[in-house]
Amino acid sequence: MRLRAVLLILAAAAALLGALAGGFYFLSDPERIRQQAEASLAAVLDRPVRLEGRIGLSFLPAPRAVITEPSLVAEGATLARADRIDLALSPLRLLTGQPPVQALTAVRPELAAPVAVQDLLHLADSGETGTIEVADGRLAILVAPGTPPLELAALALDRREDADGIVRLTLAAETADGPLALDGTLRRADSSGAVPAELELRLGTSRIAWQGLLAVGRLFGRLEVEAAGRLPAWLGQWAALGPDAPWRGESRVDHGTAGLKLTDLAASSGSTTLAGTFELRHAEQAGELRLDLRDATLAAPDLDRLAAGTSLFGGNRIEVKLTGHGLDLRGVALPAVDVAGRVLPDGQIEIDRLAASVGADGALRLERARFAPSEELAGTMSLDLPTAMPVLGQLGVLPDWLPPDRPAGLLVEGELHWQPGSWALEQATLQADQSRFAGRIGLAADALTLAGEIDRLDLAQWLAEPSEPLDLLRHLPDGELDLRIGRLSRGDAWITDVALEARCQNGRLTVAEASAGDRAELHATLAGTLDLSGQTLDMVLGLSALRPQRIASVLDWDLPWLGRLPGLEGALSLQGPFDRLELALDLAGDGRSITASGTLGQGDQVAATALEVQARAPDLAALLAELALLPIEPRALGGAVATDARIGRSEDGRWQGRIELSAGPLRAHGQLGLRTGSEVPRLAGQLALAVAPGSLAGLYDFLSTALSFAPGSPLRWPGAWPAMDLRWHWLFGAELDLTLRQLADPEGQGLGRVRLAEGRLDLERLDLPLPQGGRLRGDLALDGRGLVPLMELDLALDDADSAALGGLLGIDRAPRARLAAEASLTGQGSSVRAIVADLAGELRLAIGPGTLPPAVGSDAPPFAFAGIHGALTARRGILESSPPHLAIDLPDRSRRYLTARLDLPVWFLDATLPPDGDLPGWHLLGPPGQVQALPLSPMGPASAQGEPAGRTPLPSGDPAPAPTP
Repeated sequence: MRLRAVLLILAAAAALLGALAGGFYFLSDPERIRQQAEASLAAVLDRPVRLEGRIGLSFLPAPRAVITEPSLVAEGATLARADRIDLALSPLRLLTGQPPVQALTAVRPELAAPVAVQDLLHLADSGETGTIEVADGRLAILVAPGTPPLELAALALDRREDADGIVRLTLAAETADGPLALDGTLRRADSSGAVPAELELRLGTSRIAWQGLLAVGRLFGRLEVEAAGRLPAWLGQWAALGPDAPWRGESRVDHGTAGLKLTDLAASSGSTTLAGTFELRHAEQAGELRLDLRDATLAAPDLDRLAAGTSLFGGNRIEVKLTGHGLDLRGVALPAVDVAGRVLPDGQIEIDRLAASVGADGALRLERARFAPSEELAGTMSLDLPTAMPVLGQLGVLPDWLPPDRPAGLLVEGELHWQPGSWALEQATLQADQSRFAGRIGLAADALTLAGEIDRLDLAQWLAEPSEPLDLLRHLPDGELDLRIGRLSRGDAWITDVALEARCQNGRLTVAEASAGDRAELHATLAGTLDLSGQTLDMVLGLSALRPQRIASVLDWDLPWLGRLPGLEGALSLQGPFDRLELALDLAGDGRSITASGTLGQGDQVAATALEVQARAPDLAALLAELALLPIEPRALGGAVATDARIGRSEDGRWQGRIELSAGPLRAHGQLGLRTGSEVPRLAGQLALAVAPGSLAGLYDFLSTALSFAPGSPLRWPGAWPAMDLRWHWLFGAELDLTLRQLADPEGQGLGRVRLAEGRLDLERLDLPLPQGGRLRGDLALDGRGLVPLMELDLALDDADSAALGGLLGIDRAPRARLAAEASLTGQGSSVRAIVADLAGELRLAIGPGTLPPAVGSDAPPFAFAGIHGALTARRGILESSPPHLAIDLPDRSRRYLTARLDLPVWFLDATLPPDGDLPGWHLLGPPGQVQALPLSPMGPASAQGEPAGRTPLPSGDPAPAPTP
């Protein structure tokens, strides 16, 4: 027994010594380690490799090998290199002859190309190394062909295999997207060679889990994905499919040599859900995709992502059926979407039909379309929006110059052609409210092309207040316009047959040709450039108006007199900066002409304005009649018209200049200033006037027509006062301050001052020579500020011929004498008759010496008198003599008194000359000029009650009264 035990001990020791000897032999031979490493790597990479580098070995304190400056070479190419590789060796494996490496550390490794992920999994499944680490370096992993590599830093891979052959993997690393962790379990392969696997990858807040079978050429199981947003780029095209919000998805996967099948596909993000199936058959290179999307909010990047996902089907023909419910595109509701088509092997998409409901009642259709992602889209499209404003407002495509209620409805149809950076709609029809466009719309490199016809266009409907056409020009994009507009209008102003060929680039509008109107009625042309950025203009406007009344309809002006004007032709040229334009105007027709030239300043250059204007017409009366400012053509206003003016502007914007006017019987020259821009215009200045006496009635006809005065000569009003209500609005339409003087008077004798302000007209310091002799002086005012207009007059008449004045008033039997009078009267009323009926005040007069014609029907000789003087008081339109009444001084130096009452509204005189001693008296009745004389018998020495004494001799030394009040 002792010997047997000793022998056993010796045998064991021999075996141990043999094993140690074998282990030490292995340690002492670096090539054995190199060969072992090359064999393991060749099995993983499935090709021969060579490991180069110097290998150093040590045994204490533990077996260890160090490969200095290693490099891995295959087929003459270097696959990887490092500064150093440290190998921790297992003594037990050394003694038993198993692969001795139990841990590997690579220091600063460099890969010639990323490692395929399947090679890494193969290494983990088949290798014997328990721990692999990367120190001070990065390891690039290629997850899928054509994708950016996944770079792992501080990598630590731990592999453990238990007695049942279950391999547990743990991998930790740092990536650009955050810390990465992989946990997995690989079980023994089944009879088919498939390995049951459970893998879970976490990257930041993202999670990818797999549970199923892994086999050569076959994957079968369930895939789950959870992410806080888009997946990392190293997943390649799959990364583009996820939304930017947190989401999760799952699907059953069956991938093999026959193809790929995804069933029970479901994904969700918030309230958005996606469900469907996908099948791809490799042999047929064909498949089907069915998806249903619900309650999704989409944006342009989402659509790009879906289009990019078609590249996952590369080289195969995939029939596609997509449906959507409760979708939202940039705030626009898409209640239902239905898409049918296919993905072609070249990556293009054929769309047989795309139908979507838009908003509350809209619809979008795209048919027979072909889509090459990121390259081109072409097809027949139709967009019908009966209620357009909510949809277009949500899309943010409405410019600020549009009214808030336009367009109410929109219909767009045509052949759509889209490419990156450009699109076009050929054979397009666009119906927006009452306007219809047919032609071509295109946009390329931010340049718009618009060519076609518009049946009608009302700018009032398409320009928000207070927008003007210039505001629209400021918003014009770069591009080209070639438009024909059947009817262009703005409110009630309109014109037909508009044509425009223009180009806009960088704020510069070049009009090659523009025209509007019928050549037989009104035709206008326009050509030139408008530079909004440089603020310059070079335009020529041409006008041919064979029927000038069309100008009124084009401009929406109520000017019926234009219909009586002959044809007009002319041109307007504007050139230069906006604030300093050079202007030239030439307009003529049938002997009439207007020409203007010079500089028109604006803004800071307003004082640079200097214009010369000339106007000519053959006859003033005919011109006024044509302008409807005279009911007839009175020959008293006949004569040529010639006006010359030099016009400038002050720094505060007031127009000012000198004018020379010769118009029929009227001549004037002076200096005027016009202020505009306030609530009402204001005209001020000085004028020297000369008027032919015989033209005064005609001039009044002109003023009465222009200012809505009572018609007819005022000299014919007494007894037939006009009862029409006058229009007093002109009192508030402007402000005047004009000083007038006589043109023919070398001393510049003043005629008076005319002031109009805030509804009150004042004729001040009047000093007018009368054609029949004498002068009229004083003030006259019309005040329209109250509820009822008020007239105030304070006038004096000096040394006038009473017979001539009576003749003008239709009083054939007026006194033949010199007349002087003073009147201070006021009256209110909306018509001439009402004002006369309300007159109140005082009239003083003095007449003589002269004679009174006999009364109607009397054969008596004219009544001679030395003078008549006295005062009349006016109340409610009735003039009554005031005691001692009107004094009549007789040639024999005696005096008698006359009581008089003149009812102005009815134009009736009631006067009494009491008897004087044996001289009879007279009762005078009737309208002035038609007075009847009734004799009164002498009443004795006493006068009637309330009447003055009869005949009173004048003191012998008193002269006859002078003809002044």
